[in-house]
Amino acid sequence: HFLHGLRYLGLMKTIYVLLLLCCVCTQSDGQPPDTLQARYRHQYQLIDSLRSFISHDLQLYVPEDFYYDWQETGSDSMYSFLYVSFADHVAIDTALHINSYFATETQARAAAADLTKRGYHTMIYKTVGMSSTLLNRKLLSYPDEAIAFILFHEVIHRNMLHLGHPIAYRFEESLADAVANYACVRFARHTHLLDTTAACIQQDVFEKAYQYINAQRKILDRKSIAARRKIYIRCTTIIQQIAQPGNQFQKDRMNYPVNNAYFLRMQDYASHYFTIRQMIGYSFDLSRAIAAIRAMPQAAVSK
Repeated sequence: HFLHGLRYLGLMKTIYVLLLLCCVCTQSDGQPPDTLQARYRHQYQLIDSLRSFISHDLQLYVPEDFYYDWQETGSDSMYSFLYVSFADHVAIDTALHINSYFATETQARAAAADLTKRGYHTMIYKTVGMSSTLLNRKLLSYPDEAIAFILFHEVIHRNMLHLGHPIAYRFEESLADAVANYACVRFARHTHLLDTTAACIQQDVFEKAYQYINAQRKILDRKSIAARRKIYIRCTTIIQQIAQPGNQFQKDRMNYPVNNAYFLRMQDYASHYFTIRQMIGYSFDLSRAIAAIRAMPQAAVSK
């Protein structure tokens, strides 16, 4: 995939990419140096087991490159996304036509500062989870239950891509989280390669946060601007308290100053999570889950 992509780059971009790869000490085959492979031997073995479980137990499509290649992105190995909402209600301004992904956090912050001056709410969301499914130091620094969650979440996105995105994105995010929580506990109990208690705590933290986010989202648009400011401050504090027993991945995902852009991002995870989690129950079939989601009344009007 790397060599194929280089054919479409100009000469200067090609040189830049090669220099960047040298700077982060990656090898031409997309794998880290042997010293890093030795350092992360446990995580590599866990990921191999997760790939096998996804394929044989969950019976999902696992691409050949799924969390196989190595790449470093930025100083902290995290991807930067910019979310933008109107200030008076939680919604995207479709007239903006901005890209949500930025190659560096510096670029994202510059764009956010400009949009904030124009009266929008912004949030720079940083994550190691991307549909490109690349390995990096930050991902492998997380505890085992978080690595498992990320792989289970991202494989849903890759399956949705493989199937031509049969459901709207906000349902896809809720489905991915519901499957990830379900699969983490199932993987822990069936293989004993993951601590079941840790997987259950991770699920409990996410679900408490989503319950709270959903409740606050329902009342937000009915409040005055002054009342909303108080809600943002209270939400920031309470969500951080909810995330406190969680792992570093959960804190990285949820601990941001709350505003309308925060709700815009988090509602994709939270708004349909509990309905979809109930659909999954104690067994999982992707085709059945997709059919059930497409039959939901909200799906008929989702974009």
